[in-house]
Amino acid sequence: MDKEYFDFVVQTSIMLFLILNPLGNIPAYAGIMHEYSSKDYYRIMIREMLLSLGILLTFLFFGAKILALLHISTIALSISGGIILFSVAAKMVFGSHEAKGGVRNKEPFFVPLAFPLFAGPSSITMVILTRGAPYSPLSGLLLAVLIAWAPAAAMLIAARSIEKVLGVKVLDALESLMGFLLMVMAVQMIINGLGLAFPGFLN
Repeated sequence: MDKEYFDFVVQTSIMLFLILNPLGNIPAYAGIMHEYSSKDYYRIMIREMLLSLGILLTFLFFGAKILALLHISTIALSISGGIILFSVAAKMVFGSHEAKGGVRNKEPFFVPLAFPLFAGPSSITMVILTRGAPYSPLSGLLLAVLIAWAPAAAMLIAARSIEKVLGVKVLDALESLMGFLLMVMAVQMIINGLGLAFPGFLN
């Protein structure tokens, strides 16, 4: 494994992990799943995490074809993706007034646990953009997705326990820190997109 390949895997997995935002989603998952027994809780959570992985892998392998079918350029995706990431990061930093849980009348399936809470528009956009980058070995991107997904999924499966141990205030502080890092990455993504759309923009 050469240095360029290693750096690509590390950087991509860290960015995707931040976008998946497991710490910020723990209160939501714990709230949605609080009425289920331990047996049903783990059964549902493991299933939803596997579904989320399926979503990411689908767009990893077929994202470019989907963009071509819809006549969407990578430049447009880079700029719009950066804006989406920035809005997500802003909510992580400054907080969101949206409800983070509640009682559900039926067992959640695919929505909202797998999509959009975990594998949402921002993570899908990031996977597609990275796949279309000048240097983006498929094996490296696949490895990065698995590296980011595995600990994020494990943290969400253990959402009940983590929330009890850390508490909401600590989780909020960690989410804000992760949001700041993601905000910087989002700005860079927008700058890169503008640089491709207007070659003289950065000069």
